[in-house]
Amino acid sequence: MQTLSFTTMIHKVASQIRRLAIAILLFVTLWSGFNTATMAEVPSQVMRLQLQVDTLEDYVANKDWLEIRSYIHGPMGQVRRQLFVISQKLPESTRASIEDDIENVSKNLNIMDEAAQNYNENRIATAQKALNESVGNIAAAF
Repeated sequence: MQTLSFTTMIHKVASQIRRLAIAILLFVTLWSGFNTATMAEVPSQVMRLQLQVDTLEDYVANKDWLEIRSYIHGPMGQVRRQLFVISQKLPESTRASIEDDIENVSKNLNIMDEAAQNYNENRIATAQKALNESVGNIAAAF
């Protein structure tokens, strides 16, 4: 049986709470009438993005350097395309409010990739925090 450190357990619990909050937010949004075909698609894409960020956060918490880089170049490689598609479906005012956050997602993924390559715990933790904040801001726009 594998023993988990307290920090790892906290990260896993926080990740699960975040996923539950996203699911509740999506449910309430759809239930309250936000259910046109195009607009309902956007929150599901944001939810998938948040789940990917949570998975990446688990790799960071475990200091699994190779998996961090593989995940950034693999599944997270679609993030830029997803964010572009999401932004194109938004009204101009909403798009303008999250433009910097969309750029920061890409920037922080690049920083995390480099930090994982150099085993730089402090830099990757800082970039992970900024990535979570940017993705949270994007989700809050809905």
